[in-house]
Amino acid sequence: MELKKIIEKFALLNAALHKGKANPKAVLGKVVAEKPAAKKDMKKTFSLIDQIIQEINQLGPDEQKELLYKISPKALQEAQAPKPRVVRELPKAELGKVVTRMPPDPSKYPHLGHAVSFAINYLYAKKYKGKCILRFDDTNPEKCRAEYVKAMFSDVIEYLGLKPDKIVYESADIRKMYDVASRLIEDGNAYVCTCSIAHMRSDRLKGKTCFCRRAHNQLEAWHQMIDGKYKPGGAVLRLRGNMTAENRTLRDPVIFRISWTPHYLQGKKYRVWPLYDFASVCEEEWQKITHVLRDINFGEERIELQNWMKRLLGFRPQTFIQYGRFNLKGAVTKGRVIREMVAKKKVRGWDDPRLATMAALKRRGFVPPTFIELAKQMGLSRAQREISMETIGAVNKKFIEPVAEHYFFVPNPVVVHVNQDKIKSIKIPLIPDKTGNRILPVGHRIYIPKSDYKSGAEIRLKKLLNIKLSSKVQFRTSEVTGKAMKKGLPVVQSVSDKSIKCEILMPTGKIVKGLIEPAAGRLAEGAIVQLERFGFCRLDKKLKDHRLFVFGHK
Repeated sequence: MELKKIIEKFALLNAALHKGKANPKAVLGKVVAEKPAAKKDMKKTFSLIDQIIQEINQLGPDEQKELLYKISPKALQEAQAPKPRVVRELPKAELGKVVTRMPPDPSKYPHLGHAVSFAINYLYAKKYKGKCILRFDDTNPEKCRAEYVKAMFSDVIEYLGLKPDKIVYESADIRKMYDVASRLIEDGNAYVCTCSIAHMRSDRLKGKTCFCRRAHNQLEAWHQMIDGKYKPGGAVLRLRGNMTAENRTLRDPVIFRISWTPHYLQGKKYRVWPLYDFASVCEEEWQKITHVLRDINFGEERIELQNWMKRLLGFRPQTFIQYGRFNLKGAVTKGRVIREMVAKKKVRGWDDPRLATMAALKRRGFVPPTFIELAKQMGLSRAQREISMETIGAVNKKFIEPVAEHYFFVPNPVVVHVNQDKIKSIKIPLIPDKTGNRILPVGHRIYIPKSDYKSGAEIRLKKLLNIKLSSKVQFRTSEVTGKAMKKGLPVVQSVSDKSIKCEILMPTGKIVKGLIEPAAGRLAEGAIVQLERFGFCRLDKKLKDHRLFVFGHK
């Protein structure tokens, strides 16, 4: 390939990757790497690079990509392809013996954090040819619901393709947990406490031993709790810990409480329910978990408490690895807050695009490989990170751009009349670097975005012709020139009066109305497309007289 063509290729590629502006130094490095002979006269080479970049930087992004495709059809796709990442080694891991767990709390719809956390546990289990257990921490009858369990399956497990080796519901093991608790009581390591919550908190803060520790017939009181002799709040079972420990979680923590709320699975079968730490200790023993991978917000204090319980019960210890939590900038992820927003109709449900739930992200067109890639990027680093939706969108774009069909969309359309008869329709590639076309009808009535209409301006209707807008929105004459790219005119998308009405639900909750080219009428619900100059969108609903899309990202 001659030097000029090599320079054009890398200049166009660099421009396409950096918002339409190529960098001469970056281009020089690529050119010299491909054609070492260019180093013989660096002054001449750099001068030619500078000249070509000045011409290329005057073109719009779409024209740059079109020219790049003609020179090197796969260059942009290869440059944007996700780079494979290697999962770091897991401490104390033996091939074929690693068992991890995905422990959702079904008290809300799963969000992005669940997807990444579960993927991390799943990827490590598979890396070592081990097992990954899906364990529902469903021992809070007030908050756990079948609806949330179903969402966890559909929005995370099935959608991401995480196939657990076993599925466990903690609520199915309550009777076994009662037996473990009885053993703790018999060994003098747990006791029934009838103090008020305020009194317990005060004693724990002061490091003062509870009087209930000295009560007789602890096992009898425990069975009375199970049999419903105490009302909710009337008694709890506490672990006999260390009331002077610096780690306050060890100060006689509550391990069982009373709740008469019917459970979504167990109904009214049980009235006494284990708290998280106790239930986790039991299930991790019974399911033979070897590695507990979770975010750092659980804290070292909880690890110390759980290990204390394991020693008392003679259970095997697990390898705990805590990684840094990533915060999603500007997004609502807390279940309590979202439940309130849904109840007060501040959002249109758990899949509202303003939320970071998996239901919302699926609806916006974020694909499974994106979440797996994020899990690999996050890894086991303990650093706390903040990421934005723009960052996640950039990852998603790498996966969907090579396969997303392109369509013209005109928001807030205004009509102009074009007096040409030469062009009835044109063929445009469905995907720029692949085979397959769509037909774009062309008539006398052309619609363009209101934001692009400037009286007296000369513009290029993309893929069509040049026109000069008059002072009247309703009328315009034109001449077919076909030389707009050389003239550097503003390129404007247009559609004909055969187009389809379209609404796009944005992440802000607002709806953008406009027209989409008629070829989009064949799309099935769920299709992810690129609306040129607007962004990636997913077809949410095919309605009789219009289409509803949900905006994903740029």
